[in-house]
Amino acid sequence: MPKEKHFSEGLYTFDIGQNDLTAGYFNNMSTDQVRAYVPDVIDQFKTVIQGIYSRGGRYFWIHNTGPVGCLPYVLDRLLITAGQVDKAGCASPFNEVAQYLMQS
Repeated sequence: MPKEKHFSEGLYTFDIGQNDLTAGYFNNMSTDQVRAYVPDVIDQFKTVIQGIYSRGGRYFWIHNTGPVGCLPYVLDRLLITAGQVDKAGCASPFNEVAQYLMQS
């Protein structure tokens, strides 16, 4: 087990967003429902960060999600209409929710 001092010197890395959003979609939630639970995702994330900080963690790397609506497995498994596809071939509603998460 690392010595206690090493916990304050460690780099805590987090990857947030992609699984948080796609889990809702893969559980048959609508885009509005996924968007509605974004504040809960942010609150839970803040609680985790604050918990680590209160225990001495000071260095964090937070990797945000990219355009979820461009992920091949999202485009393959979720229903989208032609009107929801942007000029890059991505699903706009999913990308808009990802942007909302990153702005929250």
